[in-house]
Amino acid sequence: MNRTEFLKTLQESMEGEMPASEIAGNVQYYKDYIDSQSAQKGEQRVLEELGDPRLIARTLIDTYKLTNDPPAGSSGFGTGQGSAAGYDSAENSGGYYNTGDGGRNTAGDPFHIHGRIHRMPRWAGYLILALFILLVIVVITVLGRMAFWLLRLAFPFLLFLLLIQLVFGGRRR
Repeated sequence: MNRTEFLKTLQESMEGEMPASEIAGNVQYYKDYIDSQSAQKGEQRVLEELGDPRLIARTLIDTYKLTNDPPAGSSGFGTGQGSAAGYDSAENSGGYYNTGDGGRNTAGDPFHIHGRIHRMPRWAGYLILALFILLVIVVITVLGRMAFWLLRLAFPFLLFLLLIQLVFGGRRR
């Protein structure tokens, strides 16, 4: 695949999913990026590093729909399904994401990614808690050993200072 094919595939993959101005801006960004990096790495290597333009387009579409979510009940730019996320059917999502969330707006909820609820398993929470407790115990043990070591070094010096104070402290009066 060359630069022209990459940019054409990228543009075609985004058409109908977002406004033409957004598509043009994204295509221009990738055109400029390829131009700037090709001088250093070569065009083919830059295109290999970027990967599949359809996957890039899907990511850009998903990001656009999450940040510019049409109000529930409006048709948006896709097939006119009317979902807030824009993915009520497999043909609307290109087969990548089918959330089945019934058009609920979950863009602001950190546990909803593309309409799927992601929760940490209970065992993972217990594991994190156990590791935290272990870390606290290790820190307390290390600090205790350091304090004991410092006390062992400082004890003769403190005893010497106490003796000097007792011997010479009485003469100042």
